[in-house]
Amino acid sequence: MRESGNMPASMRSWLFILILCNSVFAQTEFQNYSAPAWMQQSAVRIKTERCEGNYIVTGHGTAFGIDLAQYGYNEPRYLLSACHNVRDTEGRIYSDIKIEVRDGKSAHWYPCKVVAFDLKLDICLVESAVELPSLASLASEIPPVGSPVTLIGSPRGIPIAPYHGYLMDHGMCEHDLWQANLPFDHGDSGGPFFSSESEQVIGVAVAGIPKKGGPKGAVNPNIGLFTAFPDVQHFLASRLPSRRNVATQAPPRPSVKIVSAEPPPHAAPKVAATPAPPRVRHKPVAQQPISPLERGGDLSDDRLAYAAPVHAHAPDRAVTETAYSGGAFFP
Repeated sequence: MRESGNMPASMRSWLFILILCNSVFAQTEFQNYSAPAWMQQSAVRIKTERCEGNYIVTGHGTAFGIDLAQYGYNEPRYLLSACHNVRDTEGRIYSDIKIEVRDGKSAHWYPCKVVAFDLKLDICLVESAVELPSLASLASEIPPVGSPVTLIGSPRGIPIAPYHGYLMDHGMCEHDLWQANLPFDHGDSGGPFFSSESEQVIGVAVAGIPKKGGPKGAVNPNIGLFTAFPDVQHFLASRLPSRRNVATQAPPRPSVKIVSAEPPPHAAPKVAATPAPPRVRHKPVAQQPISPLERGGDLSDDRLAYAAPVHAHAPDRAVTETAYSGGAFFP
């Protein structure tokens, strides 16, 4: 007897078994992968504190140290994170932002400042008051769909830990976010997505998918969305050009003075060596409004939910982007 569907029952059974076996093999591969210590040490918890009436509200997220030597920032103090981790509902940067730096078994919270941010990409660059124990580097390519990936995050404010899964696809909503199948929750925002093969960062965690039938703000615990590294590279190159040019500028070439006993009859008059230009010290750039951007995905959106910090609100849907940059904040 044939089934009423288009596919025979026996074929559907074999297909189900094949999919189940592939899933088991994939999970075994992910579980066997162990993130190296430096990878976990590159990520830190980031928190903000603000006063609301008689209460102090704390928001938690994730950030990670990034190597910016190619942009002229050689100090190991810079981190990438999600923009909504450091901004309030009115678009203002929190005045009290700290990161947790672990040294062996002890951990300490240190202040940090926002250097630059991009609302559309939902990423930001912050500078720590102290040097970071480990830095990650950006990848040069996105691995194929199905490749193993690792997210280092702090879901719900718990200590930093690695979470393994596999790369799914891109094109999520109008912001072309990539997505991965792995454990994901509020507080993972700002964490690095590593390729488990190259051990380089392929993106920054910025959002989750709303959980169907769950309470408002709940996200699907098995899917995380991230801004991919090409957008991150463009963000860094466009926001950090001035210091990169000064830092990578070749020193003035010393003039060579040739001394002879009798100068030739038609020798040109001697020209004094040009003094080296004075050292340029960059001052913070004044905030300049750029253009209104439609983020299109707060916690009330039916397509996208921010993996916002615990007790912190998601950004407004329509905001005005301002460039907030200004060189080094700490000595």
